[in-house]
Amino acid sequence: MELVTLDMLVRRHREAVDLGLAPVDGVPEALAAPTPPTCAASGGSHEKTRHTLGRTSLYGSFEGRFHGAGEAPRDKPAPALPARRPADGRRPGGG
Repeated sequence: MELVTLDMLVRRHREAVDLGLAPVDGVPEALAAPTPPTCAASGGSHEKTRHTLGRTSLYGSFEGRFHGAGEAPRDKPAPALPARRPADGRRPGGG
């Protein structure tokens, strides 16, 4: 039996994302419409979020407005994350 390391799992996840992840129908159009400020939250790291949003061509819609694991005292959907953000959804410091 092969020993599976965390690095192997991360690589396999990235490969799977690259092979088959696509935006949900209608999401790019909805993000292009005038709306209140938006942001994206993920239980994953910023690197993982940049990769998945980039793969679906949605990164530009959330650049500077996505929030990852460890930024709030509790994981989503706890209300602490949105409450910590400015009204435009950007992270302090623009990350």
